[in-house]
This record gives sequence, structure tokens and C-alpha cells, in this order.
Amino acid sequence: MLVMSLPVRALASEADCKDIEFIFIRGSGETKDYGESYQAFKESLSEKMSAISLTTNFRDLDYPAVSVAEIGTLVGAFFSGGDSGSFGDSVNAGVAELKRVVNTTCPDSKFVLAGYSQGAMVISKTLSELNADKVIYAATFGDPKLFLPEGETSLFNPVPAACYNRDLSDYRRYVPDCFAYEGILGSYRPYEPEAFVDKLGTWCNDKDIMCSNFFGSN
Repeated sequence: MLVMSLPVRALASEADCKDIEFIFIRGSGETKDYGESYQAFKESLSEKMSAISLTTNFRDLDYPAVSVAEIGTLVGAFFSGGDSGSFGDSVNAGVAELKRVVNTTCPDSKFVLAGYSQGAMVISKTLSELNADKVIYAATFGDPKLFLPEGETSLFNPVPAACYNRDLSDYRRYVPDCFAYEGILGSYRPYEPEAFVDKLGTWCNDKDIMCSNFFGSN
């Protein structure tokens, strides 16, 4: 289950608008509004928000979230870094829709963004194009384009700084594998735009090859 502790502050509201819009971007092949990841996100945060006197809305972003079950889609995504073919088209559709939602929703509404797998990639690709003043927090889970420089190794540096708990990225929330460096599709750099410092967090489970290495921390 996806659970986060998010900074929440009093926000201005206007008629027919919500104070906070919670936007989830689902992973590859997940069903809109009924996917396990979206339901876990909504349930965990609805409970937290019930004690706060702010109006809220939850939505699962309307984009293809194309499945990678077909070998052609999977291979195409891998060799293009997720930029080409049906997978790339799906991600780009998500980017366009996320920008549209943030830019056209009520001007005083603020946003909490979260994405899983392909949906996390949509967020990390879009952040630099969003108005950070409108976003309270953005969370990526299992991002195939994750970048954690503290996990880099080399011939002369076989054990990365993260294994010594040094130089950790400030957006690193739960990444137990200290060798996690970049996602299976490469990485977006910088991963954290300057305007999103303290507004971005990333989660990557151990042995999740989408955002970690093949062997995990063991």
C-alpha cells in the first residue's frame, strides 16, 4: 500500500473549486479508477484528509497507461528509453493531460501528484514544465527514469556513497537498495527541478528492477 506523510497548509478556495486536487497517474496496464495503486493512494489519503477542514477531490489521470505485456511494446520501450512506440506515445499523452489538468483547473486549487511505474515517469517528465506554486507535493513510486547519483559506481568506486549513507538525494524517501542509480529506462536529469526542492519524494522497493538494480540490496 502507498502511504505518504504530506505537508498540508490552509489554502484559498473559490466557489465550485476544491482546495486540493489529488492526482494519481497509474502504472502500465492498470485500469483507470479501479487499479490497485490508485485505490491504495485514495484510501490512505482520504483517511488523513477527513480530519482536515479542506475540500478535496481525487482523480486517476485519464491517459492510456499502455500495458507492456506485449513483447513489442516492452522491447520498444527498453531500447528507446521509453521515448518511442506505443509506450512513448502513452507517456507523452500523460504528460499533455497532466499539464492540461494543472493549468485549467480552478486557479486557487493546489495539487498533490503521485504516480506509479509508467505514471511516475509521466510525473518526472512533466515536473519542469509545471508551475511549482500550484503543487504541494509530487511522489514517484517505481519510476523507470529515476536518478539517484549517490548510487553510482565505477571501477575505482565499486561501493557507492549511498551504501555509507552519504550524499543522499533530498527526494529519496524509501530506497533500501544503496546501488539504485537510475531506472531501467535511463534517467531524467536533473530529476528534481530547482523549483521542486522539498516538494518531491521518490520510493523504490528493494529488487524492483524498474527503479533499482537486478539484485537489490542483498
